[in-house]
Amino acid sequence: AYHAYALEPERAQGEPVSGGAVPALAGILPPADPTGPAVVAGYLGDPATGLPRPMSLDSRPYDPDLALDYVAPPSAGVAIDRFGASVGGSIGFFFSDMLGDHQLGLGVQANGTLKDLGGQLIYVDQENRYDWGGRAGRTTYRSAFATVEPVLVDGMPGEIVEITIERTYFTGGSVLAEYPFSTTRRVEGDLGFTQVSFDREIERSLVIGGQIVDEEKEDLDAGDPLNLGNGSLAYVEDFSFFGFTSPVRGGRSRFEIGGNVGTLDFMTALADWRRYFFARPVTFAVRAFHLGRYGGDAESGRLTPLFVGYPSLVRGYDTGSFEAGECSSVAEDPQACPEFDRLIGSRIGVVGAEFRVPLFGTDELGLLGNAFFPTEIALFADGGAAWTSDESPELSFDTESSERIPVFSAGGALRLNLFGSLVAEVFYAYPFQRPEAGWQWGFQIAPGW
Repeated sequence: AYHAYALEPERAQGEPVSGGAVPALAGILPPADPTGPAVVAGYLGDPATGLPRPMSLDSRPYDPDLALDYVAPPSAGVAIDRFGASVGGSIGFFFSDMLGDHQLGLGVQANGTLKDLGGQLIYVDQENRYDWGGRAGRTTYRSAFATVEPVLVDGMPGEIVEITIERTYFTGGSVLAEYPFSTTRRVEGDLGFTQVSFDREIERSLVIGGQIVDEEKEDLDAGDPLNLGNGSLAYVEDFSFFGFTSPVRGGRSRFEIGGNVGTLDFMTALADWRRYFFARPVTFAVRAFHLGRYGGDAESGRLTPLFVGYPSLVRGYDTGSFEAGECSSVAEDPQACPEFDRLIGSRIGVVGAEFRVPLFGTDELGLLGNAFFPTEIALFADGGAAWTSDESPELSFDTESSERIPVFSAGGALRLNLFGSLVAEVFYAYPFQRPEAGWQWGFQIAPGW
């Protein structure tokens, strides 16, 4: 139902009014002179009232002294696997001047022993539109594998357990500069020197009756270090908006080319493209990623191969999840495992998609209101391939093959923001190119890509 209102035509006719018929009555105006003290008028007449005298303050040129801004939350953890237990942790300190033009960061990371100690120092000058700075540090990467050999000691059965620990150290420094085109786009580059050194040792234990009766350590020859001069140039854009556990809108990308000269000569290329499509409260995310080494020494055995099976790339293919029964036999090399070997190479490519649903969060970003433990669930599909200059991947979707083919996985993930300090992810993935392995559980501490 509705109502219509209208004005009749005869009532819309105007009536003439003479000027003398309207009484002119003046309103009541405030007096010209206030009858009492006027505080506002006093301040307007004397704007300097209450201010210090000009000569009572000392002035001096601005001195950009650095002071501690904050300390990054320290982290510590204990890891236990089939190789034993290890303890690690990290902490960071950040300094700047009052205007934020000069920034200094210091980070220290430890992982077990003094040999695994690492750290980085970085300085950035942001006083002008173009930023410049420098960095120096040492980063340690550690890996290990174990062998078990049965023995007889005085007629008693036992085992000799050997754990081989390999470390790779990246020590060096560089100068860097970047020029922003806008708040979301910039070009950046760096030029520096890096020494890559190696360390190998064996921890040998004699185990009898489940008890360790003897232990020793032996240092092994790990080879000469690599001395590399390096430089890179990159275009970066980032117009993404981050939610509680992952980006929810916008996009980000990085395209970089770099070169290395010295002990080894090779080029590196990086392309990382990500987009996020938001329809409140869900997000659909897609990405494409490539990292590769090119040039004369790109396939050198002294360089750590690239691995496409990390949980941050293709879930369900992590190194610790493979078993010997999954490997096809190779007559020429009994130690080979084609199902695992196809995950490593000098070049990798990755594609991925996620459908993200904020389960717990705020009213604007969450199905259920609980801002203390923001939680996101995601359905994902990952795919990737690794190859070399001599061996290209065969583009096929075979679930049972020993050839170098792309690998894919799909599943679900749950991400939890722990008090704003870190994001933990638990995922359940089905690796299509590992049908005998079945579904795989995984865990990583990292926000969604």
